[in-house]
Amino acid sequence: QDPVDNIWDLNVFQAEAYGDELTTFANNYTEMIEEFKQTDWDVLGEDGSSNRGWTWICCNELGAFQTTDSDTVFGSVLPMGYFFQMCEDMFGPEVNAIYVRDNNTASNKFYGGDDYFDASNVILPNGMFDPWHTIGYYKTDESKNLIPLKIEGAAHCSDMYPEYDGEPAALPAARQRIRDFLSSIVYDADHPQKSSATLSLSLLIAGVTARFLL
Repeated sequence: QDPVDNIWDLNVFQAEAYGDELTTFANNYTEMIEEFKQTDWDVLGEDGSSNRGWTWICCNELGAFQTTDSDTVFGSVLPMGYFFQMCEDMFGPEVNAIYVRDNNTASNKFYGGDDYFDASNVILPNGMFDPWHTIGYYKTDESKNLIPLKIEGAAHCSDMYPEYDGEPAALPAARQRIRDFLSSIVYDADHPQKSSATLSLSLLIAGVTARFLL
């Protein structure tokens, strides 16, 4: 079967899993860039704003580009230069490869990188089925309230989604631990007497999302 047909079938399968119907296969780089160059929330919408924001974080300080430049089973179809060009096209010519390199270096220096990570009041969940977990931070520091949390059987961002039937057995306890952690550091002025068990899922998601920005 043609590789493009395989990609199409995979996208249809994924859309159906989320209850959507896929009828077109948008795959135009220029159109994507023009969309994400917008800075108006009403034009971008929630998904567009999230994607533009994530790309900005990658170009500006995180550098989490999923390139095939290294020795992988995927060949070399997605070089690092593709992402450098995307940063320039989306945010301007000054956000080039040198800019990305220097800002990533500065970010690692500021936060300490993996060896000297200097933060406090952070819980760091990682699903063990998530490929990204291999670059997670796993050093507990109780004096700084820095808590890594391994979630067996969970995938990427599983802890951020609502509960669902058939989910990994370790997820409920992991979510509760995150709620307990957040309730210990976040003061709810409207409900100061509420227990950690009643901490809203919206606060959970907001708190867990924030961990990526620390």
